[in-house]
This record gives sequence, C-alpha cells and structure tokens, in this order.
Amino acid sequence: MEDPLTGHFPSRTLIDEEEEREAQQWAGRYATPPQLKWHEDAQAHLKGQVLPADILIVATSPAACALLERCLQSTSQVVGSLWQPEILQEAPVALRALVEGPAGRDAATQLLYSPRDRTAVALCSSLIPPERAAAWVEGMLSHVEAQHAVVVASLPAREYIGVGDPTQESLQYVLESTAATGSCTHGLPYLPTGNLVSGLPAALMSCCQVQQRAATLLLSVDASPMPDSSCIQAIARALTKLLSSLGAAELAAQARRPDVVSDVCKSTKQAARLSDRAALYL
Repeated sequence: MEDPLTGHFPSRTLIDEEEEREAQQWAGRYATPPQLKWHEDAQAHLKGQVLPADILIVATSPAACALLERCLQSTSQVVGSLWQPEILQEAPVALRALVEGPAGRDAATQLLYSPRDRTAVALCSSLIPPERAAAWVEGMLSHVEAQHAVVVASLPAREYIGVGDPTQESLQYVLESTAATGSCTHGLPYLPTGNLVSGLPAALMSCCQVQQRAATLLLSVDASPMPDSSCIQAIARALTKLLSSLGAAELAAQARRPDVVSDVCKSTKQAARLSDRAALYL
C-alpha cells in the first residue's frame, strides 16, 4: 500500500481527462429518442400517431408546471406520457447520475390537451438533462404538430445580466424565433443581450429556429429555487398576455382567475415548507 504522503496519486487534471474519455464512449446514446404512449382519450384527437394543435406549451420550471396544471384541471385531459428510456445501464455510476437523469415511466412528462383552444401542454416536472434535450425535443415535435411552440422556463438570478433586481421585483422576458417575430402583440419585453439560455428551452428554440417554426420562450428570472407568490402572480400575468396574443382565450382566462393563482401559491408554499423540513431533518 502506497504511503499517502509520498506515494504517487493521479492529479485532478488526469482524473478529469479519464472521465471525459469515458463520457465520449457513451455519447452516441444521448440521441436515443424518448418513448411516447398515447392514452385512450387521445384517439379522438390523433391523426395517425400525431396530435395536431395550434399551440404546444412546454413547461420546464416548477412554477410554470404548477400554474398550467391548475389552469388545465377542468378544461383538458391527459392524452399521453413521454419518458426517457435508460441508456447508460453499463456506464459508471457517476456518469449515469450526471447525464442520464430521471428515466423510465416514473419520470414521465405528462402531455395534456385542451380541445377548445387546440392547445397541447407538456409538463416537465422531472429534469431533462442538457445532453438529452435535443433528442427529447425532436421526439416531442415529431408527435405533436403545432403551429406555434411556447416554452415557459426560468433563469437563476445569479445568471441574469440586465437592468432590474430580481430580488426586488419579478422579471419576465420573451425570446422569439425568426418565424414568430412580429406575429404576436403580447407587449412583453425581450430578453436583454448577453443572457445565456441552456438545456431544454435552448434545444427547443434552436430546433424551431432551424426548422423555421414559430416559437416563443417566456423566461422568468427567479431569485430563489422555490417560487414565491409574487413570482407565480407575475408569471400568470405574463402568460395571460402571451396566450391571449396567440388566440388561446380559454387558457388565458384560466391563468387570469384570482382563485387559480391563489391555489397555486398555496400549493407552492406548502411544498416549500415540506422541502425545508426535509432539509432540516437531513
């Protein structure tokens, strides 16, 4: 056994290089498409295996998922589930934890559909790793044929570059693909230059830009990981303006209702308290 003081041990740089080589061996599997299962309620709306819709909304932040789920509670139905298959069963544990992320049906994305607005909503309550985001987006867009894609996401305050203090006020911005520029009259400010969008929102916007699809990103600058009441109320107001400009009147009306927003605020407060208790216990 080597002496811990005089023995030869690999440097951090050497370890990083070895981990990088291991990751490259499995990189080809990142493009594995997600699996989709249509529910029986979806058959009336499908054309073959494709769901036609006017708008596809992809919610990636906890606040957006909670708000849209409550808005669609009485006006939509769950039509499908989309999940990432396991791809790194034989890979090192550290690489699986970093890249694969939540996989299997337990981490599925729920797909809801509102027939009146012809709006499909994907609730991404589980994290989609950046390495697998492009495959997820291609899989979703191949099964949902929408005229306009909307992604509702968040940006940590520490990464925000621009005017305004996210700790003092709620900040919401939009970013549009070329095909969507000028087509909406939402009146929301555009994301200041210099901010970096990554992960699933970036993959969706990039894919729509390349394919000349209309797409809009609604980005909320969050001062804390758990959304508070002021953040949810601000997202609801911004989402109402955006949906109204896209013609989704019924969903916009739901997001405007005070009782809906109040219910979401209460549920997120309760989730934050439970999270604090769990952290204290650990």
